[in-house]
Amino acid sequence: MGELFGPYELLAPLATGGMGQIYLARSSRAEGFQKLLVVKMMLAHHSRDEGFVQMFLDEARLAARLNHPNICHIFDLGDVAGTYYLAMEYVPGVDLRSLPKDCGEKGRPLPLPLTCRIIADAAAGLHYAHELTDDAGRPLGLVHRDISPSNVLVSFDGAVKLIDFGIAKATGRTTSTATGQLKGKFAYMSPEQAEGEPLDRRSDIYSLGLVFHELITGRRVLQRDSDTQTLKAARDAHIEPPSQLNPSLPSSIDQVLSRALAKSPGDRYATAQALVLAIEDWLLKGQKPASQSHLSGFLRELYPDHQERSRGPSRNATEDALASTLIRTPSSASFATGARASQSGAPPPRRPRALWGAMALLLGSAVGVAAIIGPKLKPEPPAPPPPPPAPVTHLLSVASEPTGASVKLDGALLGTTPLKVTLDAGTSGTLLLVGPGLVARTHQLRLEKDAELLFQLLRARVKVPIDSEPAGASVKLEGRELGKTPFVWETEPEHRCVLLFELEGYKPAELAVAAEEGSAFKATLEPLPAAPPSSDDSPFKTKGAR
Repeated sequence: MGELFGPYELLAPLATGGMGQIYLARSSRAEGFQKLLVVKMMLAHHSRDEGFVQMFLDEARLAARLNHPNICHIFDLGDVAGTYYLAMEYVPGVDLRSLPKDCGEKGRPLPLPLTCRIIADAAAGLHYAHELTDDAGRPLGLVHRDISPSNVLVSFDGAVKLIDFGIAKATGRTTSTATGQLKGKFAYMSPEQAEGEPLDRRSDIYSLGLVFHELITGRRVLQRDSDTQTLKAARDAHIEPPSQLNPSLPSSIDQVLSRALAKSPGDRYATAQALVLAIEDWLLKGQKPASQSHLSGFLRELYPDHQERSRGPSRNATEDALASTLIRTPSSASFATGARASQSGAPPPRRPRALWGAMALLLGSAVGVAAIIGPKLKPEPPAPPPPPPAPVTHLLSVASEPTGASVKLDGALLGTTPLKVTLDAGTSGTLLLVGPGLVARTHQLRLEKDAELLFQLLRARVKVPIDSEPAGASVKLEGRELGKTPFVWETEPEHRCVLLFELEGYKPAELAVAAEEGSAFKATLEPLPAAPPSSDDSPFKTKGAR
């Protein structure tokens, strides 16, 4: 028998991350009733963080409204002796990050029609979420903001499930994102999301188009060597048609994707349902076999051990794994952590990548996937615990000039500068500082002791239109010519100076300017007065006269 945690029996650890642990579990609420599910527990120190708990509950309120076959279901939210948890649908299958790799290793490429089925079903789940309203019928304006291959699951039955609405934007959330703050994965951001601009449902459509493009071409569309370069690629949005990267693809699929991946939101599909219809029409015209049954058949052939994977680990593996991960929270509730597993000396059992990889996705964001608020259940009486080992942490202080920059560690938001945050010893990754009007800055972090970091952030250059009446004037700054009107002057923000305008036949003019984003300057030149005729030009003058 597995370890008891409240109303659930923990069968095996599936994944551990910086925010929580995920277990395969079994619910036995009534005589003879059993159900496999996934339980995610919040780490003890997060359970004591009011802000983190509020995000966790905020997400639960949102997810209480999500009930669609293409969205992962959440069954329960509660706490056991102060440890918050979510109980969610168990989806035996793979995510879109693992599926292409497995197809490549086995020499069985995913057929284009089945890829279309996956994207169409994911878009159907998105459309449902986008259309969600509150009890009064008012639109919630929900935007997922983190559509990526790791957040789309495909079960061995051919069902497609969206997960991880943890950073979704919606009306009524008590936690919100500041303007200019970036949330999501850079390689799957829409241009407007990469710019930190306000988002609507069309941003999710673009991100799903990127996933579609990647699946059928086998190439990462926007991924570059650094976060800064990837973010720039997302802003530029220069994407080649799929058939140019993969000549085996029909050019007709380019038409479906070109609209989903239009740089301007106004040129994209207005709704995810419109994308669904475009894909279905393409399948219908080509008479392509792409039903859920076809998808299931392909996956079951690709994974001959799918039944074994779906049943979960053996009892011996369960007992060994739980024994090696069991610790106690400060509130005396039993739960597990991968850190303790490594201390036990007994390595965790090897688990099939396709199954456990899919479950590990549910750790994706700071608050995991969405949860339904259910009644809190009385916890099982915990066994007397040993005192927990004190966690080893260090203080990270981050300051910037100017202040107010968003600080992210491997894509997860830590806060804004000036920032003080406590992190586990040995924490490493890429720090990214971004902010409106600032040039992004990266830093490789490895936290071995308390650290204080100070960054001088450069302001992004502004573009200012310069013109004159009449046009064609030469514009100079301190003797250096900037250009001839009209032109766009690129300079430092808040640059205050005096520009000199010169045009033949007109009086020179000076114009004091303060270069700011959105400003424009125009000088009006006065013509020179006409010169009076000289005596030398008299028609009565005798040639050679003195």
